[in-house]
Amino acid sequence: MAIGADLGYNVNDDISVGFKAEFGLAHRALYNPDFEKGKLISDGVNDAGSALTSWGLFAMPYATLWDVDMMARVSYFKAPFYEENIVSKDNSNLAINIAIIYNFCDYAGIELDYDFNHLTSYGYDKNAAKEEATLNTHAIALALSGAFDFLWEEEKK
Repeated sequence: MAIGADLGYNVNDDISVGFKAEFGLAHRALYNPDFEKGKLISDGVNDAGSALTSWGLFAMPYATLWDVDMMARVSYFKAPFYEENIVSKDNSNLAINIAIIYNFCDYAGIELDYDFNHLTSYGYDKNAAKEEATLNTHAIALALSGAFDFLWEEEKK
């Protein structure tokens, strides 16, 4: 289940501002193949056929000022997942993206992106002892972006 909104306002032909947001919720069954070995989901789930709930939030303010588009996206997801050594309902991911696009013509722009990602996971080491792992990543990218809306939009007369 997800619910979201996109509220925007055009001040004039050259300036617009807006905000997008979404909340998602999922309830799912989880197969735990190591249930017999004593590796349980670390929230106290004690049945092989247990179900867990994951959720996430997404928010993005955005603006256009003349030929420059700007946006800041923030998302946070709290999602259980099962891999060989990762077994927890407390696993989470926080992501932040900031983008600035200079549109040098109607069909193309140059984009500067900054991405930050913070992943926290809990699990078991080789000796079945619980452990926590945190991974932070940063990325900066320069990209050429294209707009293809001219292929389907009608020209205003």
